[in-house]
Amino acid sequence: MIAAAAGLAASAAAQDVQSGIQAWQSGRYEEAVRNWRPLADRGDADAQFNLGHAYRLGRGVPQNLNLAQQWYERAARQGHEDAAANLGLILFQNGQRRQAMPYIERAAERGGPRGQYVLRTA
Repeated sequence: MIAAAAGLAASAAAQDVQSGIQAWQSGRYEEAVRNWRPLADRGDADAQFNLGHAYRLGRGVPQNLNLAQQWYERAARQGHEDAAANLGLILFQNGQRRQAMPYIERAAERGGPRGQYVLRTA
């Protein structure tokens, strides 16, 4: 019974993340952020990554690279590879190269072109 409830909760979270993605793709950025925020606060790595992206670009929320970094870091700690790559890029751009390099190297190993470029230029 508990496993079934957990599965339903995970399914509902995935649907809410997807609803946010659909809103984002339609240009309804504030709606997307409203869908993702409660999930991100509860620890959903995809929602955390998406909020990081929103703050990095300033869509649906005021642009804030510090908050983008925090959301990417939360998602990266849970193994979200795209969040880890973006976190590495933000750290690198902010002059925190020593902290950035493990993320950049992992992104480059996965074939990420930005990670490969930054790794080569570093």
